[in-house]
Amino acid sequence: MGCWRRLVLSWRFRLDPATAEATHRMVLPTLSDDGTVSDAMLKDLIEQTKAETGVKKDFNIRDIVDYSLVGRFIKRVGEGIILNSGLTGVDGFGLNR
Repeated sequence: MGCWRRLVLSWRFRLDPATAEATHRMVLPTLSDDGTVSDAMLKDLIEQTKAETGVKKDFNIRDIVDYSLVGRFIKRVGEGIILNSGLTGVDGFGLNR
């Protein structure tokens, strides 16, 4: 896995490098080209979780998942921002503007 991905996973979820690597390997096949999870996969996950927990309430996927930050990030990457290992948070991506 690329160093920056391990850094982001480690930082965001407070994972050690080995756990970040294993997590990346498990999650990667579920992601689309832009790093999001498809609505169909999310719906399946929600239904599975509801069944396991006994929850009967229906949920709107948009009430649970918000990809607006991902969209802004992709737009900024398209504008040519440079990712480096010095990132310390969302501000490093220039997304708070």
